[in-house]
Amino acid sequence: MTEDKIYDVWERIKRSYKINTSQKLENFISGEEKKENITLRRFVNIYYYPEELVKELKGKGENADIAERILYVISQINNNGLLISRISGSDVNVCKMLGYSFMDIINDTKFRFSDTSHYYHINEVYKLASALVKAYEDEIAEIKKTDFKDNELILWLFIMTNLFLKDTERYSYCLETIKENINKIPEGYGIYIACRLWNYDESMKKFIVSNLRVLSYVTIMECVFKETMGLSLKTALFDMNEQQAYYRYMINKTAGGYYTSKIFFDMLNEAYDYDKEMFVRIYEKDIESSVNVFMLAKMIKNGDEIKDCDKVMEKYVSKMRDRVLNDINRRRNDGEKLSPVEFIRLFSSDNLEEAASKISVVKKYGYFASHELSALYSLYDYNKTAKNMVKFMLLNFYIKGDKNYDKNIDVAVNILSFMQVRKYCLDIPEEESLKLIVNEILPVDSIFKSYCALSTSSWYKNYFKFDKNIFLDFIKMYPKEALEYFSTAEDASSTVAWLGAYYSADFAEKSFEPVIKALKSKAKTVRIKAMEIAENYESEIRPKIEAMLPKLKGTAEAAVAQIIKKWDNVRKFGKDFAFTSNEFTEEFCKENFTPLMKRKISWIDESCFEGIRYADMSGTAAPEIIEYIISEYMIIDEPYRISLCDKAAEHLNKADLQAALENIFKFWVESGADTKKKFITLPYCLYASDSQIISLKKQLETWAAASRGQLASFVVGNMALNGGAVALLTVDSISRKFPSNMVKSAAKSAFAYTAKVLGVPVDELSDKIIPSLGFSKSGERIFDYGSRTFTVSLMPDFTLSIHDNAKNKDIKSMPKPNANDDTVKAEAAKKEFSELKKQIKTVTATQKQRLEKVFMNGRTWTAENWRKLFEENAVMHCFAEKLVWGVYENGKVKSTFRYLSDGSFCNEDDDEYELPEKADITLVHPVDIEGEVLEKWKEQFDDYEIVQPFIQLNAEIIKLSEKDIEDNQVSKYIGKSCKSGKMAAAAKKYNMLRGAAGDGGSFEGYDLVDDYLGIYLHIDGDVLYFGQDYNEDVNLEEIKFKTVDGDYVLNPLEVNKRFVSCCMEIIENMTDM
Repeated sequence: MTEDKIYDVWERIKRSYKINTSQKLENFISGEEKKENITLRRFVNIYYYPEELVKELKGKGENADIAERILYVISQINNNGLLISRISGSDVNVCKMLGYSFMDIINDTKFRFSDTSHYYHINEVYKLASALVKAYEDEIAEIKKTDFKDNELILWLFIMTNLFLKDTERYSYCLETIKENINKIPEGYGIYIACRLWNYDESMKKFIVSNLRVLSYVTIMECVFKETMGLSLKTALFDMNEQQAYYRYMINKTAGGYYTSKIFFDMLNEAYDYDKEMFVRIYEKDIESSVNVFMLAKMIKNGDEIKDCDKVMEKYVSKMRDRVLNDINRRRNDGEKLSPVEFIRLFSSDNLEEAASKISVVKKYGYFASHELSALYSLYDYNKTAKNMVKFMLLNFYIKGDKNYDKNIDVAVNILSFMQVRKYCLDIPEEESLKLIVNEILPVDSIFKSYCALSTSSWYKNYFKFDKNIFLDFIKMYPKEALEYFSTAEDASSTVAWLGAYYSADFAEKSFEPVIKALKSKAKTVRIKAMEIAENYESEIRPKIEAMLPKLKGTAEAAVAQIIKKWDNVRKFGKDFAFTSNEFTEEFCKENFTPLMKRKISWIDESCFEGIRYADMSGTAAPEIIEYIISEYMIIDEPYRISLCDKAAEHLNKADLQAALENIFKFWVESGADTKKKFITLPYCLYASDSQIISLKKQLETWAAASRGQLASFVVGNMALNGGAVALLTVDSISRKFPSNMVKSAAKSAFAYTAKVLGVPVDELSDKIIPSLGFSKSGERIFDYGSRTFTVSLMPDFTLSIHDNAKNKDIKSMPKPNANDDTVKAEAAKKEFSELKKQIKTVTATQKQRLEKVFMNGRTWTAENWRKLFEENAVMHCFAEKLVWGVYENGKVKSTFRYLSDGSFCNEDDDEYELPEKADITLVHPVDIEGEVLEKWKEQFDDYEIVQPFIQLNAEIIKLSEKDIEDNQVSKYIGKSCKSGKMAAAAKKYNMLRGAAGDGGSFEGYDLVDDYLGIYLHIDGDVLYFGQDYNEDVNLEEIKFKTVDGDYVLNPLEVNKRFVSCCMEIIENMTDM
């Protein structure tokens, strides 16, 4: 580093931590004052030794002496002592380079080892001990310490564990010291040490066994055995003959969450089958727990004798009854509270339905889907009180529910839970449990409501997996009741779900009145579903809807006319049908251009349909052809490609068709873009040129800015239906970065749907659609003027170089056609070149965004797919040459390389590199290649003057430690201040989503979402609102990593470290840290 850069680092430290220095101290740093002449005191909390200075000192750079003096000052003023983070092994090497001894570190560091059962924290202490042993082994070996201060004992025992494992003979005395003192430290730390040493001394096994009662300690054992020795917990505990402890732990561990989990019951069954007597002993450890209720039910089912079985069941049921009663009374006024006697009388009533209608028992989500109460389902057949309570609660859900919540969800979740508990625990088929519910508890329509609720709720549909066929069979059993439910379906989504189920069920005597009725529905989604179903039942439905067609109007008329037309066209024109001539195309379009279709496009000036030539240039096409194409798209309810329209369009000159649609589209936009006519955007998008698609993105931005996000969202879906590479690339780009979250979400959905249709993952589709823009693998494209040609080359900086092949010289711009040129070819070539310049700008901007995302999340390519993308595509080739790539295995970098312009590879030493045939490849992040490898790459890029498309090698390396985390939140930055404008600018740059809107124009922070990792960073401040002044200070108050699916808060130390580093860099830039 240069001297100026080193001093820049020092100034940054002083500014960040508000350090005021004396002239004498500055003289010391510059080398003008001796160390013994300065006095330093500990007064500031510094978070880390600056990495740039550590590298300068370690690499013995030309200014290493200045770096050393600054690091020395930091070590002496930091409040925590020499080890800045207290349990960070990385600081040990810095202290060693600064000349500190082992005892200096021990005596001058404030160690804080909490009484914890958290494996990660304990493992960090072990890493610190390992670093100390590695750096100071000889010095430590001479100390042979036997007496310890309270706060030292943990660290010393971890150090001794390291020494002993390093050389069991030389350091045998360490084991004796550990055995003498292991009971003096918190059990979590002792468990960790004992697991490390379990094969070396029988006392370590005894220590482990003595602590098996505490499940959190068993979690530590599981982690240590797996991560340090590659052993499963099962292997280790079975070796100690502690099978009971293993199964007790695993049963309780897998019971977390909803007890309908198949994993939990599989473990329960495995334990029972392994040793029934052991199973009983586990059960007897905690008879009244909900987990043990499931165990009890299983033993009853298998005819086992259980001590005080009835008493145990009654006691558990009573406990659950009291919990429900307490919840009821907590939400009632004093005078309305129920006594235990009254509550027992209610659910013991002969008329449970009447009793259940008198009170509201629960709020949303339902009790029986929760941890403890679902256990009652397993006792339904064995305990009368449990049976009555289950009946009472399910009836209450069905009759009353929660006025602020969809009661059908409560009913559905509990029916499903009832079926699955009895299936997994008691081997009772789900269909039998469903019949029991209908025969003993709920009316038939509850099952239909439950099915529709589960089918339409995305959260529950993903969380509670159910066998659709069971419900379809149920419709076969109760066809009359199923039909009656259709007339009472509460909303469009339920009707759609019901239609799908009813007509999927395999039974003969179906009624077709529902689908006919649905064709007339005001709800668009219902009509679309009805049309989809009607296609398969022409003989049953056609006579009835043809008879009613003259009486229909509006959307109902359009839907019925459309389905009739589909039937006719399928019969006349199969999938292999093609228009054999221009004349046949014209005849067909005239015949099928109905008065309804004519009305739908009457707002378009007829001149727009004139002057369009045939594709073969044989003459001008009849206006009815384009009128037919446009009107077909104007009468449908849902956007999709119409095959016959595509086939008719093939007979029209593409440029003329695009120009005509452009005029119509512009007229519609300039007239206010009436949403009733928005389907005009469908043919416009389907047949648009690449340039039109690129320009359309600007129109979407205009609509979004004018609060017309719904219209923009509709159109972005139509862009995806275009199917061309540039169109899909544009949609992909919008899904990643766009001013409107609504439009962005629509683009994301449209792109995902396209990927699903094509049967490829979304990321793979993103790769496949990157256009080559007509360039060869070597980056050249020929433009033909007829009498002469021009070679256009793509340059490394994405500019274009033009070579006149006839004159054999480079020229600055594409010339105008001359008299010797073929006019059609020359004009087309010049237009293509003009479009190419726009396309390059769009493609490179989009790919830069995508690669920056890869840099953050580490998405990998196989070697084969990497070569296809970055070697064969000239645009991506340019990117590949300017970045450093890594071969990764299990998330860790194995080797690094750069792609060269000649198609070969080199490593960090600039030596030839051979890319493995089988490898997972991604962009390297500095957090993965700290030290010498990173410095070599920086030097290589400096030597060759390679300018990277974004900051890669010089990206900040920011690692979080336990001290930076509190309650799974990044506490390091909480309370830090930043400008509202800087936060908003960062949100825009990194494509963050704005949180939910609150009162008074406020909103709940920003989310940086990564779908590949399935996580997002949530940042919130004390005050954020729309229209906030740029310079208003915002204090950060929430920084969390959460899962995209479920919103679970994650421990930042367990999140992908490159993603964390990138996110923290964004925050530090916002706060100017």
